[in-house]
Amino acid sequence: MIQDVLGLTENESNAYRELLRRPSCSAAELAEVLSVPEGEAAGVMGRLEVLGLAARNGQAPGRLSASPPRLALGSMLVHRQNALRLAELELGSLEELYRATMAERSSSDVLDVVRGVEATRQRLEQLQTGARSEILCLVQAPARFVSTTENTATEAAAAARGVAYRVVLERRMLEEDDGIVEELERAVQAGEEVRVTDSVPVKLMIADRELAMVPMGGRGHAADGALLVRPGGLLDALTGLFEMVWQRSSRLTVPRVGEVAESTPSALDETDARIMSLLVAGLTDQAVAVRLGLSLRTVQRRVGQLMKLTGAQTRLQLGLQAARLGWA
Repeated sequence: MIQDVLGLTENESNAYRELLRRPSCSAAELAEVLSVPEGEAAGVMGRLEVLGLAARNGQAPGRLSASPPRLALGSMLVHRQNALRLAELELGSLEELYRATMAERSSSDVLDVVRGVEATRQRLEQLQTGARSEILCLVQAPARFVSTTENTATEAAAAARGVAYRVVLERRMLEEDDGIVEELERAVQAGEEVRVTDSVPVKLMIADRELAMVPMGGRGHAADGALLVRPGGLLDALTGLFEMVWQRSSRLTVPRVGEVAESTPSALDETDARIMSLLVAGLTDQAVAVRLGLSLRTVQRRVGQLMKLTGAQTRLQLGLQAARLGWA
C-alpha cells in the first residue's frame, strides 16, 4: 500500500486513488466517498496538494485533479531513498562512536542493566528486529516478559527476512503453555529449528553472537529487568552454554500430512503426525491427549497402531523407528 511506503494516511491514500478515477473532484464529493465531514475532506485535499499528489483545476478552482503517479510518487520515492541513505550514513557514524566507546571501557564493563518489564520487552523486540543472521534462544517456563504468542509476530518478521532461529525450550512448556504447540508447529514449518529438553539452565537470547539478554532473578524468582551482555568472555560463555544445551536436546518435528508416504508403508494422517511429534519430544500419553484435545484412550489406541505399523515392541523402539522412517 502506498500509505505504508510513503507515509500517507489511509484517507490520503484513498483520496488520491479516488482522484485518479476522476477528471477532478470537489471536497463535497470526496467527503461522500471517504464517509468523512466535508471539512476533513478539504484538509485531506490540501495535504495532497502540498505533497504534490494533486493540483487545483484551472477551470474550477474548488476542484482538484490528480498528478500523474509516476511523476508525483516518483519524486516522493526519491526523497525517501535520499532520507534512507542519510540514515544509513548516520547509523555508520553512530556505530563508529559506539565501537570507540566500547574500546575504552574496562574488561569488566560488559553489562548493561535493563530495568522494568516494558523496557525488557522492548529490548527483546529490538534484538530480534535488529538481528542480521541468527537468533539463539533458551526458553524456560514460564515465559514472564513476553509470552510465546506475543512474540510470534516479531519472530515471524525476523525469520521472513532470513534470520535463522535456533530455540531450545523446556519440555514442560509443551504441557503447560496453552497454544504453544500450534505456535511451534507454525515456527517449524517456517524453517525455524526447535528442540526440547527436560531443563533449561537459564533464559537467554543471543543475537548474531554479538549481544545477549539474560533476565534477572533466575528460576523461581521475580524479576523486573534483564542484563544486556556485550562482546567479551561472558558472551562467549553464554554462547557456549547454548551450544551445549542444544547438543543434548531433542529435535521437535512437525511432519506434514502424507509427507512420509515414500518412506513408510502407510502415510501418517495429521493426528498421528502430531501425536508422534509430541511423543518424540518426551510428552506422556496423558499430556499428548491434553495438548491435542483427545481422549487418553484415543491416544493410546493410535500409539498402539503406530507400534504395530513399525513393528516396535517398546516406546523406545517406536522412537527409533520414527526417526528411521522420517517421522521425527
